[in-house]
Amino acid sequence: MRVSSYDVFANHHPIFAIDGRHSRDLLEKWVSGLEDASPWIELLFPEPVDFSTVRLIYAGYMEPGDYNMRSYRLSCSAGDELRAELAVRDNEASRAQHALKCVGVDRLRIDLDTVPDTGRAVVRLYEIEVAP
Repeated sequence: MRVSSYDVFANHHPIFAIDGRHSRDLLEKWVSGLEDASPWIELLFPEPVDFSTVRLIYAGYMEPGDYNMRSYRLSCSAGDELRAELAVRDNEASRAQHALKCVGVDRLRIDLDTVPDTGRAVVRLYEIEVAP
């Protein structure tokens, strides 16, 4: 896993977004750095994988719904080859589920659009899941 940034001082480490736990602990989430205008998270798979669904659990799962990210892009790649991508606009779901057919990929990247001076000034992501 790689990320553009995270809130080091608040202990909101990105590993929480991929630990497979649906914790009720408000600390166990990835929060991007406040200075990061273009936050992203990238899951790196040790071998090529196939999946067709991406699930994202945002802060609205346990915190105000205004913390849910509204606009982002999902993309999966194998090496330098982009295999699939999906632009999401106007998401309101705390538990967002997206169809994205990724075959033989070695990574999933999520680029998120923050909105300064709002609840979406940083990314607050509790969990990322991929499924067949």
